[in-house]
Amino acid sequence: GARHQVFVGWLVRTFGQERLQAGGVLDVAGGAGCTAFELTFSRSIPTTVVDPRPIKANARQRRALRCRRRYHESLEQLHTAATEDGGASEALEAEAAAAEAAA
Repeated sequence: GARHQVFVGWLVRTFGQERLQAGGVLDVAGGAGCTAFELTFSRSIPTTVVDPRPIKANARQRRALRCRRRYHESLEQLHTAATEDGGASEALEAEAAAAEAAA
């Protein structure tokens, strides 16, 4: 866990967040995918893992994935309700802003 965070921090300091986000990262022999997870979920840097073994998410990663999925489902429901209503009401806009601020 921690060593992947240290490595990701070094990557960002060395190459820059914007550059990595623009080009993405190819993680060859990425193993369990911990580095890719830190890059993607903590830093919003697109990452591709190349490894013959399947990625195994640990408990913290599974929890983060569930939270992100629920967040996107909530936004999708708000968008659908606003579209069906013919436009977003003030209440829906406030809920969307709160959901975005919580992410």
